Amino acid sequence: MMRALPLLFLTLTCAWSQTDIDNFSTETNDRFANDPSFVAAGFDFSGIGRTTQNDGRFATLISDNVFLTANHFRAAGEVTFFAGNDPTSTPIVRTITGGQQIGTSDFFIGVLDSAVPTTITRYNFFTGGLDLVTNELGQASVTSLAPGADINDTPTTASIARINGPTVFLGGISPTPGFSDVTNLTIGTNQVEFVQENSVIGMGSGAIENSIALITIRNQVGDVGFNTTLFEADLNGGDSGSPLFSVDDNGLTLLGLGSGSGEINLGTDTDPIDRDASIFSFTGNYSDEIQSFINANAISSIPEPKTSLLLLLSIGFLRFRNRRT
Repeated sequence: MMRALPLLFLTLTCAWSQTDIDNFSTETNDRFANDPSFVAAGFDFSGIGRTTQNDGRFATLISDNVFLTANHFRAAGEVTFFAGNDPTSTPIVRTITGGQQIGTSDFFIGVLDSAVPTTITRYNFFTGGLDLVTNELGQASVTSLAPGADINDTPTTASIARINGPTVFLGGISPTPGFSDVTNLTIGTNQVEFVQENSVIGMGSGAIENSIALITIRNQVGDVGFNTTLFEADLNGGDSGSPLFSVDDNGLTLLGLGSGSGEINLGTDTDPIDRDASIFSFTGNYSDEIQSFINANAISSIPEPKTSLLLLLSIGFLRFRNRRT
């Protein structure tokens, strides 16, 4: 039977380090290299912001002024967005004014002081559920220890099921710009291959519990029965809160946010095949709470009127005045 090794907080289990991506190059993987060979060319990443304080944390827009971030590494202060992939373009800066953790999950939903302009995208988030009975292909035990916990401490456990999930884009930190630079965003690919039910990361008052977590594996060429993409990616320390996207007819759909990382054994106890794993909190199991918060806190973004429209309005106003005189 497959055996999963500890999955721990992304930000607390290791020193800051960049996202691991197979076949990485600045041109193909860094958004702000602004190169036509970018792996996600044609997709809009303008709704991914980073904070100018607190180590450049991630904030992903889901409405004009509401965003999602990781609760254990939440965005605070000011968030910077860019309408395109040109790092020299004018940044859009907003201040975070509040928010709340969603249940006991690793989602924190926050509010900006004003709506961003219409040049910045807002992402649809996945609202469906996962049928573990239908998708389940095998069971394994997952053990999670708190950051810095001793091996003698009592771990928490949860079941894990293998699924044939979608190919996805993973956002994270690039090795090229400065770690906390607001124009630091690298993109890799992977496939969701496991789900973890009642995933618990950490212990005691600091524990995070995702009712469903999505897991991607950084497979290697030759791994039998497991997907390997050209830019196979795995998250690292500092990537918490970075978005996980699937692709559909409407573009990018937010599936979840980076929550933890570790290793998983795809083999057996006697013939181990250890691979890096990334764990993501899943929007589908919290979509009602997310939408309720948006309904209560969202404000609309009003695009600036075109010059021609202003001229027509002025003419109409003058005609109205002329009729009265």
